[in-house]
Amino acid sequence: MVTRSYHKFERGEGGSREAHGLVSPPSSCASMTAMEIRTGQASLFQLTMVLGKGARKIRKLENKEVQPPFKPKVKSRCDVGNFDKEFTKMAVELTPTDKLFIMNLDQNEFQGFSYTNPEFIIQV
Repeated sequence: MVTRSYHKFERGEGGSREAHGLVSPPSSCASMTAMEIRTGQASLFQLTMVLGKGARKIRKLENKEVQPPFKPKVKSRCDVGNFDKEFTKMAVELTPTDKLFIMNLDQNEFQGFSYTNPEFIIQV
């Protein structure tokens, strides 16, 4: 459950009824789960109530309306200059391809696709 603490007005405390409604979330927001937020099932209104202005920022990120704060410079396809040397010096462990598994794949699922990655052609 996503929760957030809201101010509860006590009797005699200032503010109109309308102001109280602005501070307290509608009941539909209180029952939002993290799954609803992650899967996009929550409305923008619900997200705004729970996350504040963060919801609008999330939508802008999803719609690619925000410039990234950092754009790495890449010299070539094999350039690993943006990764820590601790990781780039590690030995590569390739998972062996199970040729029998590849041969038994249902190729009908790929019918109509014409692209073949020239760097990943397996000779069977």
